[in-house]
Amino acid sequence: MSNSRLYLVPTLLADLDPKTECPPSATIILQDIRHFIVESEKESRRFLRKLIPGFDIDGSSFSLLNEHSKESDFAIYLDPLKRGQNVALLSDAGCPAVADPGSSVVYAAHQLGVRIVPLSGASSIIMTLMASGLNGQQFTFHGYVPKEGAMRLRQYRGMEEAVRKTGYTQLFMDTPYRNRQVLDELLGTLHEETLLCLSCSLTSGDEYIRTLPVQTWQRINVPNIHKKPCMFALGAPGRAGL
Repeated sequence: MSNSRLYLVPTLLADLDPKTECPPSATIILQDIRHFIVESEKESRRFLRKLIPGFDIDGSSFSLLNEHSKESDFAIYLDPLKRGQNVALLSDAGCPAVADPGSSVVYAAHQLGVRIVPLSGASSIIMTLMASGLNGQQFTFHGYVPKEGAMRLRQYRGMEEAVRKTGYTQLFMDTPYRNRQVLDELLGTLHEETLLCLSCSLTSGDEYIRTLPVQTWQRINVPNIHKKPCMFALGAPGRAGL
């Protein structure tokens, strides 16, 4: 088994100062790493410069991991680990390998016998669940809802049915430019008593988190959520917090 480690490093959810928002362990670990697997080289370089002023960016390597990456690329990405060198995996926002293509390369590292080290940090999924007031004992995260309209509506109804049968909180998301569309679809599809949590722009100055029955959402003015990172959660009336 290799002595090298693959560090899973959470990044920020909003444009904040990583020196104050990231745990000290991340700074200590990252300052000695020169091989990175990243979702966006530009964003990762920016994050490292802000976290560790004077970091040797030009002396570091960045391998891109996104929806276009192929499994055949992973051997190249993980080659430093075979040479006994540590590697860090970074997402653009939040925890790598959760709602993120990083999970595939983590599994490939397991097959090499590499030690996987997840670091603590912001997770929009967990933070939404914490703040929702919905069932935090049992929940399901569905990731991104389908693009096609009819499939989206079927998934909304399926999640609502799951909430009513099991009481499990249902969490999901979509690309930020479709947030308002998703909200309108939910309000036009779900039962009026179903609980809906809207969690938007977590950790930022305009953070918005609120849980209300659908019928109440239909009557109130909702802040502008267009192109802002949002998480949605559904819960059953009378089952929240169980």
